[in-house]
Amino acid sequence: MSIKFFYFLLSKFPNPIRIFFSIPVGIILFILLKKRRKICFTNLKICFPNSNKIKIFSIALKTFITFVLSVFDSFYFWGQKKTTIKNKINIKNEKLFFDFLKKNKTIIVLPHFLGIEMVGLKISSVMPCVIHYLKQKNLMIDRFLKEKRTKFKNVVLVEQKDSFTKVVRSINNNLPFIILPDMDFGIKNNKFIDFFNIPAATVDTVPRLAKITKSKVILLKINRRFRGYFIDFIKFDNFPTDSIENDLIKINRAIESIVSEKPYNYYWFHRRFKTRPNKNEKFY
Repeated sequence: MSIKFFYFLLSKFPNPIRIFFSIPVGIILFILLKKRRKICFTNLKICFPNSNKIKIFSIALKTFITFVLSVFDSFYFWGQKKTTIKNKINIKNEKLFFDFLKKNKTIIVLPHFLGIEMVGLKISSVMPCVIHYLKQKNLMIDRFLKEKRTKFKNVVLVEQKDSFTKVVRSINNNLPFIILPDMDFGIKNNKFIDFFNIPAATVDTVPRLAKITKSKVILLKINRRFRGYFIDFIKFDNFPTDSIENDLIKINRAIESIVSEKPYNYYWFHRRFKTRPNKNEKFY
C-alpha cells in the first residue's frame, strides 16, 4: 500500500482514534525496529546515566508511541484547512509571535521534538517562511514530504546542498528561517559542544547566520494536548555574541532543559553522538 493511501486514511481519523491506535502501533515498532530501538537506548543511557534500566525502557517505549502519534497527527493536519490548523495548533501569545516575525528578521531554532511538522504548518498558514529540509533517501517519501510541507505554497525548502547565500538572501527578505540544528551532520562546520555533558558535533549555522543577517533568534517548544498542539517560544537575548562556542552552548543548554521535562517527546532515533572528537571512540 502506498504512502498516499495511508495519508488518505489517517487524515480522516479523529483525535481519539489516533491516540488509541498509536499505542499498539508504537509497541509493534518498538519490537520490530531493533536498530532504532538500540540507538534510542544508547542515547538515553548516555544522556541520563543515573536512570535505571526500567526508567530507560519506559522512556524508550513511550518515545516510540509518541513518535507514532506525531506521525498520525502530521497526516491528519496535512489534510486539514487553515481554520482547523488555526483552532488546533496554538502558539503562546500568538498575535505577538506573528507580529514579531513580521517586524524582525528571525531564525527559528526547532529541535527534534516530536510534533515538529505542526510548526511549519502553523507558520506557513499565516505567512511565508523558509524551512530547513533533509532530503529523504526514498524518492517516493521525499516527493510526498515536499508536497505536504509546502501545502500552502508559500514555503521555501532549503536542503543541505543549497548555498548559504540562498538562506541569507531569504532571511534578508524578512522570511523567517526554521532550522533543525540538533543532528550530527559530521565534522564540517561543526564544533564539539556538550549535549547532556557529552561532546556532540553541533552545527554552527545559527550563530553564523544571526551575525551575518543581524537576525533575532528564538527557540520553539512543542507540547501535545488532547485536542491539538501548543507551541511556546524562548527568545535569546544578547545573541549572537563574539563567541560561537558560547552561542552554541546556550542553544544546547536550552534544548537540554526542555528535553529533560519530557524525555519521551524528543527524537532519540538519530545517532546524535556519531561523530567523535576521538575517532577511536564509538557509541553505535
